[in-house]
Amino acid sequence: MKNALIVYNGFLNAAGPPAHAESFVAAAKKSGISMKAVKNDSLARALFMYAPARQYHDPLPLCPSSCDFIIFWDKDVILCRILQDMGFKVFNAARPIEICDDKALTAVELRGKADMPETAVAPATFDNIGYTSLGFADIAAESLGFPLVVKERKGSLGQQVYIVRDRESLLNTVIAHDRAPLLFQKFIDTSNSMRFFEDGLRAAAEASPPVFDDKKTVSCDLRIYVIGKKTASAVVRRSVSDFRANIAQGSTPMAYIPTEEESLLAETAAVALGLDFCGVDIVADASGKRYLLEVNSNAGFLGFYRTHGVNIAEMILQYIIGKTRR
Repeated sequence: MKNALIVYNGFLNAAGPPAHAESFVAAAKKSGISMKAVKNDSLARALFMYAPARQYHDPLPLCPSSCDFIIFWDKDVILCRILQDMGFKVFNAARPIEICDDKALTAVELRGKADMPETAVAPATFDNIGYTSLGFADIAAESLGFPLVVKERKGSLGQQVYIVRDRESLLNTVIAHDRAPLLFQKFIDTSNSMRFFEDGLRAAAEASPPVFDDKKTVSCDLRIYVIGKKTASAVVRRSVSDFRANIAQGSTPMAYIPTEEESLLAETAAVALGLDFCGVDIVADASGKRYLLEVNSNAGFLGFYRTHGVNIAEMILQYIIGKTRR
């Protein structure tokens, strides 16, 4: 029997494993794999990099000594890198996680490889200083126009993302968040973009018919899950209340069959960033042109099961089993 771990953040999930980790454990059990969900802080002994080898070569006290692979469902890239250096097979690897966790690094890595909204990165400062001048914000506004989106470079679930509609709100937003690395992005209005996804929604309707209400769409996007360089599944997320289409911000997911163009955009990003699995967020502008917004190394997938019964955890696990068998 294979033995495996799924590592999650113990500080964010102090009460126990999150639902995604539990999904992996259940999927592993069905495949005859003994998987344990462990907090990143339970592996803290591995972080003692310069201790004598005998003190940290067995950093997995909650798992049998034989560990065939680790699913790293966290952003603790130092721990991830150390586990890799110690010889463990880790999915995803540390560097792709690090790139995805920083929206500016993602944009830099994908420059020239995938269409993204125009993006400007705020210059670096120091935590104890912040921004003592804001000329760069005016330069960003001049280039991108209003409204524009201000993002903290590290953020998840649609949090740390702000829309600003004039210079005053732009400067106030930058000042309020001047301890966090920021970037600026051209705002893509998706309030009328659902029509570009109609064919894919109809194609998926046999499995799960889309349900529409009479409320006006405020935003929508497409999340494609890529596993092993190939599109595994997709959902359209529609919000009637927020410019962010994240499910965590109240949007509704709907089963979707992506076009070849959309799948290629997502797969190109996954390959370029070296990801074994990821969620890729794509929007369509008023003309229907697709843009890649973000790539998530441990993207939520529970909505895929709810919309069309696709078990992403099982699909990721089967991919890993095949890869570790070689």
